[in-house]
Amino acid sequence: MMVIAGKVAASKSQVQEAMKAHFEDKKPLDKADEHTQNSLDALQKEFECCGMDKGYQDWGEHIPPSCHCPEYYKNTSKCIEVPKTANVSEEVVYSEPCLPLVVKYVEKAINGMLGILFGFAFFVMIGVVMAVVLLCQMRRQQKPTPMTFSVHSSEPDYKELPEPTENI
Repeated sequence: MMVIAGKVAASKSQVQEAMKAHFEDKKPLDKADEHTQNSLDALQKEFECCGMDKGYQDWGEHIPPSCHCPEYYKNTSKCIEVPKTANVSEEVVYSEPCLPLVVKYVEKAINGMLGILFGFAFFVMIGVVMAVVLLCQMRRQQKPTPMTFSVHSSEPDYKELPEPTENI
């Protein structure tokens, strides 16, 4: 349990690099395969972002509609205007790239999983300690109290208690 938690904690820093490397060879994203484009469209709609690490520039010449900011976000810091070029008309798209948002989301999931794993491991360790303590107590040999018995026993030497006096 602790080994798994340790490996998960160590791999947290590698998540961003792996995701970046996965999408780096698919750029420009408008030339990527349809499955990748559909996945990114869904991701952009969910996280309200555009592109992977360089924003709308990752898409090349054709920026998909999932990058476009809705009317209520225009004129906010969440959106930027794409400069007009020969192939692209002026558009307002999300300013934040998706990679940092996805990495943050994955890190939250990993942190939750780590919390559960370390919490479970903590209780397992408490159980182990309690079992060791119990075994140590069971191993300890307790000498029974010897009973004294004599063949020639005498009557017990009891004294009569005095009558209580009344104090007023």
